[in-house]
Amino acid sequence: IVIVGGSAAGTRYGVYEFLYKTVSLEYFKPTVYTIDESVSELKLMNYDVVEIPDFPERIFGSAQGSSYYAQNENFSHMRMTASQQGASYIRLDVPESSDIHNDIQLFMNSANDENDIRNNPQWMANKEPLTNRADQALCYNANGDEKERTRMLNVVFEKVKDALRKKPEANMIPITVQDNYVWCQCDKCREMIATAGGANSVTALEFIGDLCDMTYEWFETEEGKEYKKDLDYVYLAYHSGKVAPDSEKYHMNEHITVWYAPIGMDFSSSVYTEENQNYLKTFQGWLKYDCGFTLWLYETNFSNNYMVPYDTFDSYRELCEYFAQYDLKYIYAQGQTNNLNPSSWTSYKAYLNSKYYWNTQYNSAELKTRFFNGYFQEAAPYKIGRA
Repeated sequence: IVIVGGSAAGTRYGVYEFLYKTVSLEYFKPTVYTIDESVSELKLMNYDVVEIPDFPERIFGSAQGSSYYAQNENFSHMRMTASQQGASYIRLDVPESSDIHNDIQLFMNSANDENDIRNNPQWMANKEPLTNRADQALCYNANGDEKERTRMLNVVFEKVKDALRKKPEANMIPITVQDNYVWCQCDKCREMIATAGGANSVTALEFIGDLCDMTYEWFETEEGKEYKKDLDYVYLAYHSGKVAPDSEKYHMNEHITVWYAPIGMDFSSSVYTEENQNYLKTFQGWLKYDCGFTLWLYETNFSNNYMVPYDTFDSYRELCEYFAQYDLKYIYAQGQTNNLNPSSWTSYKAYLNSKYYWNTQYNSAELKTRFFNGYFQEAAPYKIGRA
């Protein structure tokens, strides 16, 4: 039997699949698994199995998915690419903790640095001095001052070059907006937004597109040629910046990947319900650019009901199936990421995610039976699927 993957991880996934098909080895979390212990003699079949995951990058997004699986270092048992989203892209160095909402942070250096955003209020929306970035926004146009905008680009580009030297294997760099609904409406930004059909996103996309051009030009220099590769900058389509510019009025840089985060979707219902149509329409707007896509989905309500995760157990397969048809490269569903003691339902979510991210055509009823019988084993008072 020859097992070959597209990478070392792919070969490991193949080994686990082979063991499932032969001795029923299946993991439900790193310390819970089933295996057929009655096998004393194994007849090998004439195997001819080829599997390609529906989502190439598959990231755990629950508390047990991010911390518990990482600590046990066994998330490959579940055929997941990584236990934490930050493992799949380049995090640019910033003084504060480098969370995903990083555009203002990229300009924070030290309080007395001339390139620190706290000394450059002209870089902030409507020239407001930086007080609390959670309530403020960057102006990607430096309030219409081209010289200042060029300085902003150079500040970020130096951090990009430094990051590429430190982590040459990664191929995505997110430049993402703050976690609020604030967006610059200075005269220059309003002009660009109107020209692009009313989409706020155009101001950030133009800035990121210029970074793309600077980076690829650097790849052709003596200094940058050893770091040359297919590199994507990631734009987070979120909140006030979730809508795509009019594709007939705006051309997006080919090296930008869109990270779509439809936080308001009804994840507990069918992806095709009337309530979800506006989010699908927004996604379709980005498809007109034929750019790369990643997904940020949600498994709990971060606005008002954090301790009650969404009931996605019967709806998630269809959701994954819908998005998989568009050849997305990366999927992540954020759950209770800082809940250190989640219930077994979280393990069930992690299990279902690991299956549907690999193959959206898994049978939901079969997976339910396999999980409850395998996870609880002798402790289950009743077995799913039995009278």
